[in-house]
Amino acid sequence: MCTVIILQGVSPSHPIVVAGNRDEFLERPALPPHAWTLQGENQRVRIFAGKDEKEGGTWFGVNQYGLVVGVTNRYTGKRDPERSSRGQLVLRCLAEDSAERAVGILTPGEVSQYNPFNLFCLSEETGFVITHDDQRTQRLPLDQGIHILTNRAPDDPKDTKRQWLFSRLGDLPGDPEAAVESFSQLLASHGKGDPLTAVCVHLPGYGTVSASMLFLARKRDQSRYFYAHGSPCQARFQDLTPDLLTLLAGEEQTNCVTKG
Repeated sequence: MCTVIILQGVSPSHPIVVAGNRDEFLERPALPPHAWTLQGENQRVRIFAGKDEKEGGTWFGVNQYGLVVGVTNRYTGKRDPERSSRGQLVLRCLAEDSAERAVGILTPGEVSQYNPFNLFCLSEETGFVITHDDQRTQRLPLDQGIHILTNRAPDDPKDTKRQWLFSRLGDLPGDPEAAVESFSQLLASHGKGDPLTAVCVHLPGYGTVSASMLFLARKRDQSRYFYAHGSPCQARFQDLTPDLLTLLAGEEQTNCVTKG
């Protein structure tokens, strides 16, 4: 992903809301979000996520425990093609059961194997961003409120895309049914000037290839997931909620067995 809007604890009924665009080379193949299984250290974990068919990772996903993880590339002007795909970082975190455990497994030595990134990990009550470039790695808490991540540093005052989005999020409806249309319009925005500063990017061979909207509810059966396979200014959002709820319902059944 290269543009992510996070509402952490803003809605009483939906403590995690994430809407974002994935920018990528148009020729890079990927599967839409679907349920698949990861092998963690001590258990197998079910996730709902898209899949990069080139490297096998993902850019955004949620697991059976309600842990939400995603990554944006950090633009620094250079990229080492020998380093591991950043989509593997998301899978590493999705194999855990909480945001604290997810960020805890990423040591400085491990993150140095990847090109610069912003990685977010969200649980119902807490959230973190790990931001990494070739000079430093930081773990930042995500307090309750609205957060925006792009391909710049999280606190970059020159990030015009981030500033523009913040200026339009003040009156965003908290209810998923009402917010879907608002989010879809924001994700389809082109702006003016440099196309790389737009939310929906269009360049020769590169641009916004998909968009996602996740509304994770305290009552899991009220969660919603929408996905556009293509640029959101052209592709229609599909409702993938039934598949997401199947995954989350499975998590609740597993917990019952464990506690019993």
